[in-house]
Amino acid sequence: MSSAPAPPDHTPVSADKVIPYSFMVNYKEPIPTGFQAEFLAKIKTMCSQHSTAPTGEKLPGVTVEFNEIFKGFGGQFHPDVVAEMRKEERVEVIQDGLLEIFNFGPYVDQDTTSWALAEISKDLTMPFDPKPPQKFKYHRSSLAGEGITIWILDGGCNNVVNELDASRVAQEPWDSGAVIVHNTTDELVDLFSKGKVHGTNVAATAAGLTLGAAPKAKVRAIRLADPVGMLPTALHVSGALEYIVTEEKDPHLCVINCSWGVLSSKGFTRASIKRSIDAVVSKGFTFVAAAGNGEKKMVGGVEKMVGIEIQATTKNEISDSTNPKILFPASQNNVITVGALNKDHKPAEWSNFGTPVDIWAPGTEIPSVGSFSAGVTQGTSFAAPLVSGVIACILAEKARDEPGHKMTTQEVKTQLLDWGVKFSGNPTLLHNGRPLL
Repeated sequence: MSSAPAPPDHTPVSADKVIPYSFMVNYKEPIPTGFQAEFLAKIKTMCSQHSTAPTGEKLPGVTVEFNEIFKGFGGQFHPDVVAEMRKEERVEVIQDGLLEIFNFGPYVDQDTTSWALAEISKDLTMPFDPKPPQKFKYHRSSLAGEGITIWILDGGCNNVVNELDASRVAQEPWDSGAVIVHNTTDELVDLFSKGKVHGTNVAATAAGLTLGAAPKAKVRAIRLADPVGMLPTALHVSGALEYIVTEEKDPHLCVINCSWGVLSSKGFTRASIKRSIDAVVSKGFTFVAAAGNGEKKMVGGVEKMVGIEIQATTKNEISDSTNPKILFPASQNNVITVGALNKDHKPAEWSNFGTPVDIWAPGTEIPSVGSFSAGVTQGTSFAAPLVSGVIACILAEKARDEPGHKMTTQEVKTQLLDWGVKFSGNPTLLHNGRPLL
């Protein structure tokens, strides 16, 4: 017999911790002409002379250079190099830290038929039926996200499963802090074998051929971290975003999906991630994030911790004196935050909730692909890519109907809420704008 899906795993696996020798360096504005190149060259020279840590391990020095989301660089540095950097008043030296991963969940096998796509495209003239039929149809636009790129920041993606054809889906050669060298696509996929199950399912929910909300959109997958055993750092997140900005020619034809969250209680990691996301959104990218599976009420983007709600005027304005843990990226005002609904149009019992959640999408009994037979999974991880897919469809339609118009995140959010289905006493459910029949 098939078993019911277990609640998504939401147990944090580690508190954010300082990473020895790992730092990000930001140039303070205004940057004098020639200073950036001169200072970087000086530091690289010092790194070549101080390549072994006091504890014996090798230190690579500069591993990432930032020119798009901010001006600076990051890497692993000897204490003498760090001391020299801190003497320079025109730079800010930020200690890197592990981020507490929040959202990767388990997977179970269960005989099922997909319902989520039908739900977000249903005929709104029909009354709500708590017992939907066993066969569904997804009513979508003919463009289906064509011409739009959905970036999946996750644990990697397998583009050889039936839902994700290699002509539309690419695993990017970027891994946890740096571009990696690879000879073939197969070799690249092998390198990401541990963490790709979650990312593959996220990609299929966003843009799978039969399971995705935008089956004609292009997918570019970045391995931010391995959800099985490795935690991302602030440097990983910023480096991944720098890579995306460098690669994309038109940010307004892109969606960035983050089906994960990191809890940061440290000011240095909080500030660096916020700065990076702000910079990316300001360039025109639309950012979508899962609200998380913590059964928490989010007030101002902050968890309800130890029975105390941290009040805030916006998602990300909080009192540093309280030093709460903040869920990123979902806590940011300029990110579209997604909660998970069940089949009764109620928030799933494990989904985070509260005013920071912008919109809700089906998040239970979502068909799984990749390493699983016909089965399902659940979590805000899979509600978020449904929203990313619908946004890809919105952007594709806008590009066709109004060439040259560049939609902002706020315009996209307004469109989602205008199309969303409002049920009495329940949150706004994602809808793809199918006309009333």
